[in-house]
Amino acid sequence: MPIYRSTCPLDCFDSCGLLVHEDDGQVVKIEGDPNHPLTRGFLCPKGNKHLERMYSDKRITTPLLKKNGNWLPIEWEQAYDLMAEKLTSIKEQYGSTAVLLHTGDGSGGLLNNLDARFCNAFGGVTTLRGSICWGSGYAAQEEDFGMLQIHDWDDVLNSKLIVMWGRDPETTNLHLVPLIKQARQNGAKLMVINPIKTKMAQDADIHLTPYPGTDGALALALANVIVQENLHNEEFAKNCTGYTDYLKLIKAFTPEKAATITGISPEAIRQAAELYGNNNPASIFFGYGMQRYANGGQTVRYIDSLAALSGNIGVAGGGVNYAHQLWKGFFNDIKGSHLAENSRTLSTPVLAGEILQTNEPPVKGMIVTRSNPVNQLPNTHKVKQAFKSMDFVVVVDMFMTDTAEMADLILPCTYFLEEDNIIKNSWNYYLSYTPKVVDPPGQCKPDSVIFTELGKHMNLPGFELETPKQWLEWVLEPAARKYGINLKKHGVLRHPYAPNIAWEDGKFKTADERFQFCVESYKGVSEPPTKEYPLILITAHQRAYMHSQFINLEDNRELPVVTINLEEAEKRGLIEGQAAIIKTPRGQMKVRVVVSDRLPKKLVLMYQGRWINMGGGVNQLTPDFEPDKGPGTPFYDCHCELKHSEVRSQDKIN
Repeated sequence: MPIYRSTCPLDCFDSCGLLVHEDDGQVVKIEGDPNHPLTRGFLCPKGNKHLERMYSDKRITTPLLKKNGNWLPIEWEQAYDLMAEKLTSIKEQYGSTAVLLHTGDGSGGLLNNLDARFCNAFGGVTTLRGSICWGSGYAAQEEDFGMLQIHDWDDVLNSKLIVMWGRDPETTNLHLVPLIKQARQNGAKLMVINPIKTKMAQDADIHLTPYPGTDGALALALANVIVQENLHNEEFAKNCTGYTDYLKLIKAFTPEKAATITGISPEAIRQAAELYGNNNPASIFFGYGMQRYANGGQTVRYIDSLAALSGNIGVAGGGVNYAHQLWKGFFNDIKGSHLAENSRTLSTPVLAGEILQTNEPPVKGMIVTRSNPVNQLPNTHKVKQAFKSMDFVVVVDMFMTDTAEMADLILPCTYFLEEDNIIKNSWNYYLSYTPKVVDPPGQCKPDSVIFTELGKHMNLPGFELETPKQWLEWVLEPAARKYGINLKKHGVLRHPYAPNIAWEDGKFKTADERFQFCVESYKGVSEPPTKEYPLILITAHQRAYMHSQFINLEDNRELPVVTINLEEAEKRGLIEGQAAIIKTPRGQMKVRVVVSDRLPKKLVLMYQGRWINMGGGVNQLTPDFEPDKGPGTPFYDCHCELKHSEVRSQDKIN
């Protein structure tokens, strides 16, 4: 029975190494690869569901055309003819930027970027600016450092203190957990900063629970104490830009002032500051939830500044780990940027509104790949309006997602074990080859083949190559020439010039080659609690799913769950298992109440990703506006109320 080495393509910190067992043209088993240098043989719940997802009877296996509200199977040639006709008509009437490419990282294969090459060869289309995931923090670290770098994961073993600031690795970064445990056994202390009592928080030396969106105020107050107690690294800090003004900023942010904003006592703030200041080197690991607010970019900048103040930049065991950008320039430009004659961008967090309002030209057509925007973008009602406003929408997907349901044409794509590809990761430094193991079902085709064939069908430039293997060789040519990389031979390789320790050489990529302290005045959230909406809604990631992926494998028709603190539940006369209505200024949903001491007062939790036709669609509650930087998407800057419902909790979703 042949066994193939592969890598999980999900948009995840880990990119698990896999061993794929094939028998008679079928994948019969998927397990962790014990020889993978980072993930070392065990899988998360999502990785353990790959086989079920790959062979799901819910997969779309033929191109589908919507006609009079019904889906009709068609041949690929018909689908290409239709796309060529519709897209060309839009271009001739409005220009090429009247077409929008909405793409994401639902499947992280490098060759999937041929969708962008097609759009550039078409003349250049409208694309997205910012991110629904990490946009605010990403832009923040670019301001502070000039680019993004991280420490190798195992450098945490050099830390005397580990700070999990908004990150819950047991949910989103499972393979970091053994290293944290090992560091703890070596004597490292652990600080968790998270409004929710995570599993790791229960084992921490200190757990701080700031009100959502107030982490920046906490970072300023920690810095205030560190300077007052002379625990800062003056030698490093004085060589950074903005240090004097930063000292003025933090001087006013006493623990007492921060306590009124964060809800954390002055005593707890001082204790945390002393723990951080007295235990160098200290490493900080960011989660992305804490930057999903109006002030999210500023929050990350304040935390970066705290690390610089304490001298935890460029040292083993230190760092502020968010993401890295070192794959830029590593490959040939598969997106074919030089082919575009025109370009335009629209802002991700307010995309629906911009589609509805944009003219010169209006958005008349849309290509959706590797994403599920109807489910994932904020303010679902407005997103649906935007989709209905367009003349032609084509979706490339495996399933009839919330977005696919609104398309005019669906093109069925392959799963990662049915195609050749390359997986790169922005949270570790490993690059992986994922070989084709089996043939796809029905008429499914890889994204790379779909857009290569469509480009040739429309006689567009830039598509001289034909097969995924040819594209792989061409994309990797610079790395092969410069570093002798042969991914097919080695399977998994570390980036050849990635640093073990970020910024160890002290050469920052900013204009003056110095770290930049954040000296901006503190800003609060956009939607603080009000009398009508006194609670804050957090729409977090669920451990078993990747955004809206995998959840459709279940046939769960129960009401979606909202979790609330006992005291807040009692105020509203709500009890465990009761049906309720959660409401925000955008909309409302029927939910089932779960009461938990994991949550503090003033906060409720719902997991995002559940499909609308399964009773989910939590983003019909979330706001659509631009935050301070990125732009990121401030999903968590959302106030709400929870009330009784006439619906019984045991009622099913139709």
